Amino acid sequence: VTKQFSDIEIYVRDVSKETILSWLQSRFDIKGKFPCLTLLLEGRAIDCLIVPDAVKGGYTSVWFKSNGTPWSTDHECAKEAFKFFKKEIRCNAVVKSTDSFHWLQIDQKGEIPVSW
Repeated sequence: VTKQFSDIEIYVRDVSKETILSWLQSRFDIKGKFPCLTLLLEGRAIDCLIVPDAVKGGYTSVWFKSNGTPWSTDHECAKEAFKFFKKEIRCNAVVKSTDSFHWLQIDQKGEIPVSW
């Protein structure tokens, strides 16, 4: 059983601000202005911060500051994001045998653990 994360954060490689906003608009009503947004879902407000080039290599951080999102974990969010963006996504993922974290890369080749 996967424990729900208290917040959700993914990193999307080589994606435009407009494309990220399109993805968010497909799931949420959006208030506020880029990069600090308030996302509305079923009466819940979720603060979201988007940081372009947050990590070397062209990765944009999408951070949902509290987890009122449709996803229980970063991994669930990353899998859905990959289906939308068709771009490399990185996220923290729980290792099932322990509660420690590692990085996971999701791309057209599948899902692999990565050192980052």
